[in-house]
Amino acid sequence: MISDIRILNYQLLSSLFYDVPNELQLKDYLLITKRLSEICDKDTRNELHFLNNRIESVLDKDLNQIAVEYSKLFLLPNGVVPYASCYLDGKKLLKQESWEQVKDFYMKLGWKIDEDENYLADHISVELAFMAKLVEECDKKVQNQFFNSFLITWLPSLFQDIKNKEISYFYYAVACFGDAFIKKEQNRIWDGGVKNG
Repeated sequence: MISDIRILNYQLLSSLFYDVPNELQLKDYLLITKRLSEICDKDTRNELHFLNNRIESVLDKDLNQIAVEYSKLFLLPNGVVPYASCYLDGKKLLKQESWEQVKDFYMKLGWKIDEDENYLADHISVELAFMAKLVEECDKKVQNQFFNSFLITWLPSLFQDIKNKEISYFYYAVACFGDAFIKKEQNRIWDGGVKNG
């Protein structure tokens, strides 16, 4: 049961960062966040309620608002860059050392990503989707290794940057939920006695 909840959280976050959600996707996210807020513990419940309220608000307004926000946040030069290499390698450039490292990790576990199709291997959506797959298929040691080597090294900074952007409304709530969930995952790993992979 706990693994299923973790998988759903990772999949939800991955899909929220993948692209601008359409009305049908937002309605699905609404159902998912409502269900998660009923079954999750207190560590993420408030953030799920907050995200749920923002989804409802966006559905009640012009859906173009979310497309504008997504573009300003993730596509324009003054936004945030949702790629690990831009956070970890000190150059704010894509395809740096951390990109190579995460690609190597994927390949060691037999996971191939076609980077020509959508995003590079170190995009937040790709890394979160991979973590969902690890929770589903791999032992905790592999999950913890990926989490400690990749996710926790840059996601808190990305979430903070999103929250600091004035344009952020819907994605402010997404970042709040993401931050709370990643902190919960970090505590789960540390409480399990595996602090460094």
